[in-house]
Amino acid sequence: MARTNRKSKSSSGNKLAIRIKSIEWLTSDQLVANENNFRLHPMEQRQRLRAAFKEIGWTGVLVGRKRPDGKVELIDGHLRKDELPAGVKVPVAITDLSDDEAKKSLLTFDQIGREAEIDSALLSDLAGKIEFDSHDLQALSDDLLTLADDIRPDLSDESLQRSPPEIELQPNEHYDYVLVIARTRRDWQQLSKFLGLKRMRKPQSKQVGLFRGIEASQFLKKVGVS
Repeated sequence: MARTNRKSKSSSGNKLAIRIKSIEWLTSDQLVANENNFRLHPMEQRQRLRAAFKEIGWTGVLVGRKRPDGKVELIDGHLRKDELPAGVKVPVAITDLSDDEAKKSLLTFDQIGREAEIDSALLSDLAGKIEFDSHDLQALSDDLLTLADDIRPDLSDESLQRSPPEIELQPNEHYDYVLVIARTRRDWQQLSKFLGLKRMRKPQSKQVGLFRGIEASQFLKKVGVS
């Protein structure tokens, strides 16, 4: 039996198929999770989304398609749907995607976005200008800064083991010092967390670092030396 060809609604040539047919304002109970959704959402992610809802609000659009029973099956936005307060209506882009096309979208929609690279200078500048009220969102901002350190230095390099030329150590008549140099933001964040150092706004000059001091007795207590 000959197989018939079906016309595809997808883009061809220079034409871009706009698959969104309408925007509807719906509540969470009008939305149905896609049974093929493979993403799991840990509690930390949920807490950060709740914090974003509280501090910023709703700024996105869910994506779905109509089912025969009239409900909308989600393609994108499962976590936001789960955390949406009861009775609150949000915008949902209604598509005319087929079952196979919806599966393709599930596999690629988020993943393509995750492949974006980071301009570490712009990220550091942006994060340095913003302070969140929420501890969860501030932690997210710090995590993004950690991502900026995608190239860690080779600490076996002898040039990195020498004292930086701008921080030549000089004897002091009052105190003895131990200088710990964090050469990446990731190292600095882990050190700050371990020692309980408070976060400070980064200075405008990119040539100036941040200095913290901690009493030797406190440090020894942190590392378990009494």
